[in-house]
Amino acid sequence: MTIKEKTIETKEKLLENGIENYILESETIISLALKKDRLFLITNSQKKLKENENKKINKIIEQRLKLYPLAYISGKKNFYNSEFEVNKDTLIPRPESELIIEEIIKKEEQNKNGKIFIDVGTGSGCLIISLAKILQNNKKNCFYGLDICPKALKVAKKNTKKNNLNKKINFYQSNLLEKIIKINNKNNFLNNKNLIIIANLPYLTKEEISKSPTIKFEPKKALYGGLDGLNFYRKMLKQVKKLKEDNKIKAEIHMEISPWQKNILVKDIKNILKNIPTEIKTIKDLNRKNRLIVLKV
Repeated sequence: MTIKEKTIETKEKLLENGIENYILESETIISLALKKDRLFLITNSQKKLKENENKKINKIIEQRLKLYPLAYISGKKNFYNSEFEVNKDTLIPRPESELIIEEIIKKEEQNKNGKIFIDVGTGSGCLIISLAKILQNNKKNCFYGLDICPKALKVAKKNTKKNNLNKKINFYQSNLLEKIIKINNKNNFLNNKNLIIIANLPYLTKEEISKSPTIKFEPKKALYGGLDGLNFYRKMLKQVKKLKEDNKIKAEIHMEISPWQKNILVKDIKNILKNIPTEIKTIKDLNRKNRLIVLKV
């Protein structure tokens, strides 16, 4: 069987099993198995496959038909014009999360004053790395990535090195903002500083997780946020309150949510930070659905 014939066969199998991007994925599967790029597939379409090559392709097809994420099969995922390593210890970066980057750089790319950027629940590091890549020329900026999972931090550090930013970003194992608070208690480094906190925390409910056939392969601890999905955001907001009360900080917090969670989270913000002046803004995604809550305190 030739590469072209196998590609057609793979497309048909993926289509029959309801894989939406079956054309692109069929080419990606062949490329992964052969360790060749798309151009090679086109220019060598009549090349006959060896038996071991055909077996490798079939093995990947079998995994994909079980809805195992292609990003985990390949070990990589593109996000905001960069490639990131991912594995079963990290969430797969999603296009909707790029909205966080876009919202921040609109205001910060030309800002000459230094700020402290903190990515809470950094996972693969895709958010903080993307920000640092764009804003690294301002030497006054500082970048931190926090995650409770040491295995996820290992992936984030690899991605930082891969993007030549290993000297720009500090990573810490931390339960949300806990480590930053501890460091600050020792040296008061946050006093009078401007913070940008980005948080794509676990915000899904059990029902939302069960409705997605592919998401079940991703780490549950990075997905499930309690009955209404907002437990981790409430805990983080209490930590922000402590930072605000103990230090003269100004903070802008970007929180990714499910569209239906907007009113609940806004109410929680007002309850938890009731004695602190706040400014709350909702950002919609390309589908005009509520995707980000931006809070200024």
